[in-house]
This record gives sequence, structure tokens and C-alpha cells, in this order.
Amino acid sequence: MFRIHFDHSTGEFVVQVLRYGCIWLTVCKSISGADGCIHAPRQFPTYAEAREWVASIGLPDLYDEQHPKSYKQFILNGGVR
Repeated sequence: MFRIHFDHSTGEFVVQVLRYGCIWLTVCKSISGADGCIHAPRQFPTYAEAREWVASIGLPDLYDEQHPKSYKQFILNGGVR
């Protein structure tokens, strides 16, 4: 499963993939520089751009998407599914 998540610390959207059934991992990109290769979160300024990138790499063909409103519904239900 994957989701597009708003990162409040950067003010941008990130793509996350569910691992081991309970841990969300942020998709990163490799950046080459003088210090070697480092990994940084792949960030998108808008939700639409994140959706386009996800579709362009075929992620929806591999994973199901978490419904965008499921977290909101989880909170509205008092944290109970």
C-alpha cells in the first residue's frame, strides 16, 4: 500500500510505502555530490504533482493506494477502525 502524505515540517508532499504492515517509509531520491551519494526525501510542492509522479512510475499498478480520507475518518471515529 502507498499513500501521499503532507509533511508539515517541510510544507511539501511525500510518497510513502507501507512496509511490514505497520511502518510507513518515505520514498527517497539519491543525490550525488562531493561527499558521495546521499538520500533525501522525494518532495512535491503540490498534491497533483505527487499524483503525477506516482502514476508515471507505475506505483498504482504495484500497490493499492490508501484512501486519501482514511486518516481523517480514523480521527473522526475516535481512533477506532
